[in-house]
Amino acid sequence: MGIGAEELAQIFNLERRKPATAAQIERYEAQLKSFFAGEWRLPRLAALVKAHPEVFQLETVGSVALDCDGNVAAATSTGGFPLKLA
Repeated sequence: MGIGAEELAQIFNLERRKPATAAQIERYEAQLKSFFAGEWRLPRLAALVKAHPEVFQLETVGSVALDCDGNVAAATSTGGFPLKLA
């Protein structure tokens, strides 16, 4: 868990849990192996990770969109997509 998640858990007095199970870690490691073997299904992401591996050490995914009418939408997630961008 990241520092922000730890602080939020303290604010809401949430029980601390192990952030990843053994099965999740095995799946992540298998995905990394597949990725570095060139078998990843997102080639542009693979090229980005190889060029800037430090970016993928971060914990949160963020997204901002602006439509043609000037409407803005933003979202964040702390998980769900392996090898995610910050």
